[in-house]
Amino acid sequence: MKTLLVIFLVCCVAGYIATAIPFRGLHHRLFGRTPAPLAAPASRWRIWRWIAAAAVPALLLVTPARTASAGESCLGGCSETHNKSQYGVFTARDWCSGGPCSGSQTLWIYTGQQTPDNQDWDTFRVDAGWCYKGSIRTYIYPFWHTTNYTWDQSGKGNLWIQVHNNQTATVDWQGYGHC
Repeated sequence: MKTLLVIFLVCCVAGYIATAIPFRGLHHRLFGRTPAPLAAPASRWRIWRWIAAAAVPALLLVTPARTASAGESCLGGCSETHNKSQYGVFTARDWCSGGPCSGSQTLWIYTGQQTPDNQDWDTFRVDAGWCYKGSIRTYIYPFWHTTNYTWDQSGKGNLWIQVHNNQTATVDWQGYGHC
């Protein structure tokens, strides 16, 4: 947090220096004219413009990110799973290393259903011996980015797929055996 504050202050000072403090000799050599006097009315708006330009990215960096805390309801930034396949999909709310946390709330979602709105559901299961096809959409401001997947567990055990915050997983198809 202190590092981000220092970055913000350095950006503000750099913007102020770039717009308000004249470097008489260097400025004249670069631009062929003498700069305006310090703190002229026209340069004041430039000072505030630089401060605002430094403040916006700094505030975005300082704003705490939402955690993958499935125990709480959330508005936006949650992970969710949609089921467009012909069979049910088993989901869990809390992700721990390699799968759901012990005691995590679970839910079957059936054809045409999705995990509840404004709740964070962090993982779904690809069943042993089955193949799932689907996609994961990730929201990176201002666009959605979609990646298609084939999860083939034929001859293997269950596989838990983590769905991160700002992601929507969609299971489009399921079948027993290879895809």
